[in-house]
Amino acid sequence: MEEILGSLEQTDLLPKEVCILDCFDKVFIWNGKDASEAEKASSEGFAKKFLETDPRGRSIETPILFENQGLFYYGLFC
Repeated sequence: MEEILGSLEQTDLLPKEVCILDCFDKVFIWNGKDASEAEKASSEGFAKKFLETDPRGRSIETPILFENQGLFYYGLFC
């Protein structure tokens, strides 16, 4: 996984990738249509580890929501 700092653009969501979008009060996992099954399967564990180790003191109860490539538009969620 790679962290992208700064602003996220819709074009950053690539079909061959799984992206985690942190909105602080919730975390979205976006599954690109061509992403590997292994990457999709590991994404929830990665998101949970991210919440556990975030120095801002995040709750492990923060909702983790899954979105598949399609009509997802990140601007509606954060």
